[in-house]
Amino acid sequence: AAREDVIVARVKKLLALAGSPNEHEAASAMRAANRLMLEYNVDLVALDAARGYRTLMLGEVAARRSGHEHTLALILQDHFFVQAIWGTSYDARRDRPGRILQIVGTPANLKIAEYVYHYVNHLLEPSWQAHLRENPDGQGTRVQYLAGLLAGLAAKLDEQRDGLQRGTGLVWRGDPGLEAYFRHV
Repeated sequence: AAREDVIVARVKKLLALAGSPNEHEAASAMRAANRLMLEYNVDLVALDAARGYRTLMLGEVAARRSGHEHTLALILQDHFFVQAIWGTSYDARRDRPGRILQIVGTPANLKIAEYVYHYVNHLLEPSWQAHLRENPDGQGTRVQYLAGLLAGLAAKLDEQRDGLQRGTGLVWRGDPGLEAYFRHV
């Protein structure tokens, strides 16, 4: 658990640096975070260590989900070593059913994915407001802008993952234990 805490702290620090306005510093920090997470998860699977999978719900229960929310769920699944599913839940305050994002993974990966989820969501509205200031003619809607923003983030993460795999030879083949756990959740 102590090693996991160190990994989580280092990855969070690197992800915070990835938000730097200096594009080269941000890209370098994201690559370092991705490499650290990849090495950690490859080691876990190779050692077949007990991983103690858990489930975590993120966000609020809502009747409808927009495209950017689905894209963020895929980003978490494709790049942060968790499985994601939109589960049915109930919003007691509003007395209505809805859907909520559920992620499944190791405790360390859940902490990192949760951090990324909140970090990205925290940046969405300020990014949209900056876009409106820079484009007063109002090109596109908020939904379109946010979908494009997260699609761009996903593409950049895909590119970095592919470069990391080519550069290090580390290839993520998945976690059979997580997949088995996920099927039975």
